Amino acid sequence: KAEVNSKDTSGRTPLSWAAEYGYEAIAKLLLEHKAEVDLKDTSGRTPLSWAVRNWCEAVAKLLLEQKAEINSKDTSGRTPLSWAAGDGCEVVTKLLLEQKAEVDSMDESGRTPLLHAIENGYEAEENGHVSVVKLLLEQNAEIGSMDGFGLTPLRWATIYGSNAIRKLVLEHKSAQDDAKNSSDSDT
Repeated sequence: KAEVNSKDTSGRTPLSWAAEYGYEAIAKLLLEHKAEVDLKDTSGRTPLSWAVRNWCEAVAKLLLEQKAEINSKDTSGRTPLSWAAGDGCEVVTKLLLEQKAEVDSMDESGRTPLLHAIENGYEAEENGHVSVVKLLLEQNAEIGSMDGFGLTPLRWATIYGSNAIRKLVLEHKSAQDDAKNSSDSDT
């Protein structure tokens, strides 16, 4: 009898491999045979992390239905949302946000999903990063946070972002400043 939770030399399970390649039917079969949904490999990644990293929405949805830990961090502190946002995957980013993924979770470098989306946004128009940045900002991603290098989302947008991303970040920052100034004057 095959062991559904057996691990290879990198600590990966059959479910992890099925998730990475988007093999929904195989993932479903493994789960029916009691595969553990949150087993981590040697890099700390879960099957959900692998599914979102490779834009496998159907498998990600299946794993979330099985109560996969949505905010699980790998050894670098990245969450599934961080990977999806950094890869510019709008559909999976939206799915994770709808399931209440932590929008401002920081990795070991102090970067949030928003910073990862902006950092990789130099090819934004082609790769979906503009829509991902917009989704994160709509969920009130922290615009004033600094990473481990002291860089804010606006600074990252200036360095790496496209014009569209810079515009989104500036508009959001301006709206936040207006709201803050309005609430300050009410007191």
